[in-house]
Amino acid sequence: MGWHTLLVDGTPLFADQIEYSSATVLYLAPGTTHVFQLTARDRYGNTVESNALSVTTPTTTDTVAPTAPTNFRFSSETNPPEAWLNWDQSTDETDPQSQILYEVFVNGVRAGESTTIGYASALAYCREPGLTSFVVRATDTSGTCRHRATRSS
Repeated sequence: MGWHTLLVDGTPLFADQIEYSSATVLYLAPGTTHVFQLTARDRYGNTVESNALSVTTPTTTDTVAPTAPTNFRFSSETNPPEAWLNWDQSTDETDPQSQILYEVFVNGVRAGESTTIGYASALAYCREPGLTSFVVRATDTSGTCRHRATRSS
């Protein structure tokens, strides 16, 4: 068994992950260069570093956000504190639906566990008592985004 840490520009992004072999790195601006490196550690504390890999993200001329998600709803599995959310997918003039990033915000705070790419559903947790608002945001691969699929419970 081993633990891995992915460093992006020297900062740990995914730290001490057990036995993973891939990761999706989000929120990198178009036309920017980043250095990726992986460290591995065994149970005895021995560590090794990979070579550094420099990657430049593609530039973009896309300035049009995808459409807002529609038909935002709770699924029948919803039972506090779990909110099972569904919506109809956004469309974009350049990206297919399978590449649109969806983020769920609970009471204005991004619920990181609810981030999906290309899926029109997510599980979010209500961590505070009382009225809870949910917002889903769609972002295309160029980083342009659109809000406003909103629900409250």
